[in-house]
Amino acid sequence: MKILVTGANGFIGSNIIPKLAAVSNNNIILTSRSEINTGLYKQYNNISFVQYDIKERDLDIFNKFKQPEAVLHLAWDLLPDFHNPKHIEDLFLDNYLFLKTLIKSGINNVNVIGTCLEYGLVNGELDESLSTAPTTSYGFSKDILRRTLELLQLEVNFDLKWLRLFYIYNPTNLKSRLIQDIIKVVDKEVDFLNLSKGDQLRDYLDLDELCNKIINIVNIHENVGIVNCSSGKPIEVKEIVNRILDFYKIKPIINYGYYDYPSYESFEFWGSTKKYNSLMGINN
Repeated sequence: MKILVTGANGFIGSNIIPKLAAVSNNNIILTSRSEINTGLYKQYNNISFVQYDIKERDLDIFNKFKQPEAVLHLAWDLLPDFHNPKHIEDLFLDNYLFLKTLIKSGINNVNVIGTCLEYGLVNGELDESLSTAPTTSYGFSKDILRRTLELLQLEVNFDLKWLRLFYIYNPTNLKSRLIQDIIKVVDKEVDFLNLSKGDQLRDYLDLDELCNKIINIVNIHENVGIVNCSSGKPIEVKEIVNRILDFYKIKPIINYGYYDYPSYESFEFWGSTKKYNSLMGINN
């Protein structure tokens, strides 16, 4: 399958590309607004790169990207600044028009990354049938993007897979504020960590497992709509913190309760895996 992967320089992109390329009958076209170090993938002969910024609004991008059969749209800017109004003012329209152009040009297999922040302030196990009520600019923009793509399906026939991500467990994710704070301890810039109480329940999925789930969904040739990409297992945030500290082999002073709970998140929530398991034929 010829797959266009946007956001190739991003955290998920750089980890999922080798997995996609390892499948011999896949042909992977990477795109990013900045140059990519293709030397990282020199062992693969089925990867090519096309530099492109989705703000360009090029109407011939289908041919520019060598007429892909599927798109995995990972690209999104301004993260983790969830409250930035530019998510709504700029990014929503840029991403919608980019995807709309590809879809109207002939791409049928459309896979777009969503977020658990679309659900809003809801506690407990969250399944895909729940109504959305996002409380951040980022969550709102993603939610509107999904809705507009669903409206586009009334005009154009294509399969939409909306991959709703929860939290990623990976101790090397330098975009995470927590990891950034821990690196300061490792580098001996500080000897303590300021955290919330850490007793919130969240859903953390290992990065490697997340990439496998995304690939499995890309390979579904059906209009399945929203699919949670989650572990289905709630875990306290402080347990995740302890795992990361063990990874770096450090034991700093931790000021639990220094920060308030995030106002845009419920106290406890995790993603249902029932729909994903059903699609994969996995017995819950």
